[in-house]
Amino acid sequence: MIIGGIYKSIRKKESLLHLLLFFLGLPILMLTWPWGIGLLFAYGVLMAIIKPSDKSTFYELQRALPTSKIRSMAMGLVEVTGKTSMLEPVISRIKKEPCIGYLYKIDSISRDKDGKKSYNNISTETVCNDFLLNDGTASAVVSGTDISFVDLPESPHSYESNSRRYQLFLLVENMSVLLIGKAVNKNQKVRIEKDKGKDIFALSLREKVYRYNLYRPLRKSLIRHLIMLLALITLIFMMDLKIEDGTLYISISSVYESFNLSEIFNFNL
Repeated sequence: MIIGGIYKSIRKKESLLHLLLFFLGLPILMLTWPWGIGLLFAYGVLMAIIKPSDKSTFYELQRALPTSKIRSMAMGLVEVTGKTSMLEPVISRIKKEPCIGYLYKIDSISRDKDGKKSYNNISTETVCNDFLLNDGTASAVVSGTDISFVDLPESPHSYESNSRRYQLFLLVENMSVLLIGKAVNKNQKVRIEKDKGKDIFALSLREKVYRYNLYRPLRKSLIRHLIMLLALITLIFMMDLKIEDGTLYISISSVYESFNLSEIFNFNL
């Protein structure tokens, strides 16, 4: 696991900082075991707060924001649903299809000794023109600048060639979507664009959002119980168990000793 992480970090240059933090943090974690494990969890939580992904920000906001009707929505951050209408087409990177916008990704493909594939992103491109969104009450112009696409359906024309994967995700006419952005009034016309203050401007299929909200409690419960189970199994394997005179003795001293770097190298801390 460690060697694989190092290999991927070297190939993906933007992860070199995380690799450096790993080498600095591992000795600290071992020297402060078991209390240092709290620092590891704190780091993960801190990074999620400081630099959340567009996808996680979108899904968290859509749960908190009420859905507005376009005809009566207030100016500011809004969540709206509706069907898309094209104003001026964009030509996609694969098969040159006319669309409202597209997300184009190129990944490198590597294989392990068993032939299992893994993917590392090389480049990502999002292109979108302005389009209309209509929810049955009114229409609003949606800016195509700085918009993010979350879980759009993948085009059947995506393909793999020469150790590369080329993926295309299309936003097309008459798609039912949920959009989060900032409603503004420009020249007496309502327009939705990126909210630079909250750094959010994204859309996804309504069906995807519905399924996310439906299964989210189950996913959280499964992850929580899985972590508890793995922690319990790990603890059991690291315990000292012995039976004397029909009595079972359990010791957890080996758990501390396994990660006590000062004992391993005879440090006097």
